[in-house]
Amino acid sequence: MKQTLLTLLIVSTFLQTNGQTLVQKFFFDFGLVADSTKYDALGNNGNYWNNYTGVGANFHSRPLINASNVVSNYHLAITNVTATNGFTGTNGPGFGPTTNTAALGELGIASATTSALYAASSVYTNGQLTFSGLNVDKLYKFYLFGSRTATTLRVTRYTLNGLSGYSYTDTLTTSGTAIGNGAGGVTYNNSRVVQSILIKPTATGNITLDIATVTGGFCYLNCMKIEEYDISTDENLAAAHNKIIVDRANAEVLIAGNYSKVDVYALSGVKVLTKNISGKNVIDISSLAKGVYVLIIDNTKRFKISY
Repeated sequence: MKQTLLTLLIVSTFLQTNGQTLVQKFFFDFGLVADSTKYDALGNNGNYWNNYTGVGANFHSRPLINASNVVSNYHLAITNVTATNGFTGTNGPGFGPTTNTAALGELGIASATTSALYAASSVYTNGQLTFSGLNVDKLYKFYLFGSRTATTLRVTRYTLNGLSGYSYTDTLTTSGTAIGNGAGGVTYNNSRVVQSILIKPTATGNITLDIATVTGGFCYLNCMKIEEYDISTDENLAAAHNKIIVDRANAEVLIAGNYSKVDVYALSGVKVLTKNISGKNVIDISSLAKGVYVLIIDNTKRFKISY
């Protein structure tokens, strides 16, 4: 590689985990009736929850409370969902895990995981949640859990959109024969939570979350956590110097430091490349079309590059 051809082409740079400060958290549960152990009272994990009941086809926006029960200026509006599944607590028939599940982290509370917001493809192709009034100087990470007891394979796609260049898409298998952990396998997801990259709100403070059916006729969102982060300006500036260098002539990216993996995303939020970089600091991007991409390094650092 000819070093003279290397050009620093970072469009914008910021750290995803290192150098960020957690400001506050928000928890959400979706079901038919309120659960007093979560809404306006401390739940099993010491957090307050926003409990959405009887959402129906449309739900009007209301202020959100954070995990410490402080009312925020943030709002959530829900549209294009057919209903909410029956909420029966920990002893009900179970639309998801019916016992507290450590694998799900802070979302693993049975009274939250057994109920779900859902959209049926026969009525709507997707549901949308719009978060508004968010702080435009903060970044937001989403933890999404979906589950439903069913032997048919059901897969949900989650798509987050904020400011241009801040998008994320992932899928989750919510239902199907032996997809979950347990003796002989269970027919519902009880072990995986989708974790997004950090998303910056639009200039008006909005982030949208679309839930869509991939297969099986239904898509689900049982419960959710949002973390709000502040970013260290000093560390951002340090990261912008020689952390990422794009060599256009050789279609390579140089990464300073010792890391294991790089995921490359298009601006649409779709992952287009994954590279193992353990023991080396160069990745080949010759398979990619010219354009702007987001690099996520070891799931902690986010760099936006032009190639």
